[in-house]
Amino acid sequence: YSSKDNTWEPSSAVTNAEELVKQYWNTHGGLEERDKLLGKKRSVTAKKEITPLKRQRQDSPETTIKRMKTADTTSNHEQNTQKNKEEEEKIESVSETHSPLMKPEETKVEEVKEQIPKDTKPEKQDIETSAAKQVASAEEEYSDDYEEDDIVTDPDYRRDWDWTKDIDSLIKVQRGRKRELEALIRWKDGVLALYTTASIKQKCPKLMDFSNLFSVKDKVVLVTGGSRGIGEMIATGFVSAGAKVYITSRSADVCYKVAKELTAKGPGQCIAIPADLQRIDEIKRLVAEISKAEDHLDVLVNNAGANWNESFDKFPDEAFEKVMNLNLKRIFTLTQACLPLLTAKAAPDNTSSVINIGSIDGERSPPQETYAYSASKGGLHHMSRHMAGKLGRRNVRVNVVAPGAFQSKMMKATLDKFHKQIVASIPAGRIGSPEDIAGTCIYLSSRAGQYTNGATITVDGAALAASRM
Repeated sequence: YSSKDNTWEPSSAVTNAEELVKQYWNTHGGLEERDKLLGKKRSVTAKKEITPLKRQRQDSPETTIKRMKTADTTSNHEQNTQKNKEEEEKIESVSETHSPLMKPEETKVEEVKEQIPKDTKPEKQDIETSAAKQVASAEEEYSDDYEEDDIVTDPDYRRDWDWTKDIDSLIKVQRGRKRELEALIRWKDGVLALYTTASIKQKCPKLMDFSNLFSVKDKVVLVTGGSRGIGEMIATGFVSAGAKVYITSRSADVCYKVAKELTAKGPGQCIAIPADLQRIDEIKRLVAEISKAEDHLDVLVNNAGANWNESFDKFPDEAFEKVMNLNLKRIFTLTQACLPLLTAKAAPDNTSSVINIGSIDGERSPPQETYAYSASKGGLHHMSRHMAGKLGRRNVRVNVVAPGAFQSKMMKATLDKFHKQIVASIPAGRIGSPEDIAGTCIYLSSRAGQYTNGATITVDGAALAASRM
């Protein structure tokens, strides 16, 4: 169970188990919600404090008979006492006549097992809840008690988890005894689930809910350069998945047109905010307009960019100024400006996502003479890793999606001229589709991608891998 500094304290979780369970349900719908989720009907006695159920140790036959003689204080006490005396006499008779080759104790034990009434069971601790009764009904065998101070002596138990490497002892928790307690220990944030402590040692849960794993429904998303090319593909994917998407473009007419078309398709919504992201004042205006309508931002997709292709001898200085400014510098500026919105509702189990659209040309030397573009994408990849390490502590993840060949305005001239050669160089045998790039961004924005941070994901049909062979 997590402490204030978000570290695990398994010992205290077990020691304070009852209090933790009460605190959880006090803030999560009360006992009625508990009954609904666990599928159990609560009896009147369930309002009492829940006490752990302990198993009785298995006694020897002689001790069992002795307890049977003295424990029964009901009206038929004399009858049971007489019955026990007769059983003792039978045991003595058997022990006197056993074979010299057999141990007396073995003969005695076997005879006692046959003589003990089938309906006789060791006394059990009073069960105060219906839930505990259900557990007790399944316990037909005897085993040693598990006390709260029992420790795990196996030196390799959970030792491959970083958070346990300095722990000297761990408290045992019996599986099947308290499902709520097991759930609290399994998940540090106290989320009730059908997981047991055995699953922890196996490093995998018994059950997993996949129904919303990739959902981005109702998330608030900003896609820069979202009116065409890869940006439009990404925006279309988010709107189709039920998100509320803001798109930007320098061309106001195109921006509004695309937003209207995407909203009509639904089921999500698309809103256009034309802006020239090369200018700081335009970035500030963009963020201000979004802040008027939204109190947070779940996803920022930095897609807007520029390219310049010219021979080395003629490559101009202004190419670096334009390309590096938009492809690298202003991505930092916009992310910085959006940070208050990104952190507004972010949490450890619901982080915000910054997706920087890079390029495989940031990972290789391309055949085209796009010196500024390649440099800007290489710089973006490294800057994104740097940002991920810092912003991750503020519940904001930063990742790079590095696409290969896609049908976009930036790639149009190249594809028109070298389409066959480009396709032949891609092991997948085709260029990228809208589903390829949109699906990757949706993954990084959903619960499925919550633990992915600081990564550069290539979406290129293995073109980069093939170029290095």
